[in-house]
Amino acid sequence: MGNTAERSLCLAYAAFTVQRLLTQIEPAVILRGSESVGVAVGFDSGDFLLVGRLRADGLTPIGGSPDAEPRDTPDRGRKAGSGR
Repeated sequence: MGNTAERSLCLAYAAFTVQRLLTQIEPAVILRGSESVGVAVGFDSGDFLLVGRLRADGLTPIGGSPDAEPRDTPDRGRKAGSGR
């Protein structure tokens, strides 16, 4: 693109993609025994976006209360490759 929107667009798309991917897998795959982990995307040059906090019950977007319910998505619980 070569314009001022390129970096912002890439960051936003990366954040959307990571958020979507986290609805497709079991949180335990990422948590590996931790209670919660922060989720962020960014460039190695330092620009980044905080996506949210992943807990065993799902992803809570940034800006939500720590006690907020995780994001309810229709894909929750779907096994990879099931096509359903």
